[in-house]
Amino acid sequence: MASSNQEIKFEDLRYTTSVADSCALVDNFLNQQLCSSLSINNTNIGKPVVGLAVIHIASVDKVALLQLCLNDSRCIIIQLLHLDSIPQSLKTFLADPNICFVSVGMDDVVAKLRRDFGIECGVSWRNLRPLDDIDFTRELLARFPNRKELVNVLINTFSELSIRKPKLESCSDWTVRSLSMPQIKVASMFPYLYFLVGSHFF
Repeated sequence: MASSNQEIKFEDLRYTTSVADSCALVDNFLNQQLCSSLSINNTNIGKPVVGLAVIHIASVDKVALLQLCLNDSRCIIIQLLHLDSIPQSLKTFLADPNICFVSVGMDDVVAKLRRDFGIECGVSWRNLRPLDDIDFTRELLARFPNRKELVNVLINTFSELSIRKPKLESCSDWTVRSLSMPQIKVASMFPYLYFLVGSHFF
């Protein structure tokens, strides 16, 4: 059973990412973080926002990693392929109608989790698909001029990672138990950015 907490740094962004490859580690993370991490601050929907992403392995047509970001300082990468079973704590968390999950291509993410692992996501989720379009992202985020620095970081990071991700995925083995630091950074960056955007738009 392997567990690690990594401090991720990108521009002015700083957050901690945990890597979990067992049910016990997932349970421990969720039990600890749910009491202190979820907040409705900076949201307009009266629900906490959680960034969500997956890494799908095309060669086996299955999701290998589930990545969650609960706030602006805490994320987790869950190595689904290494779990003996899907923890009830994770099923309950993802099905919670009082949490708003946000992702790019959320409908596809929901379908893959259901197909591969029988995981059902709650009805309260939002699709950030327009963020695939960097020009749209720039225009949308311009509505918040008082967050100029954050806006620039978000746009630049989305642009950079959108270019890098396919290359990294093609040359990385996402099924390994011990993820490298570059893998952890890339895997956690997307749900982190989804959280930042979702918490300010919803």
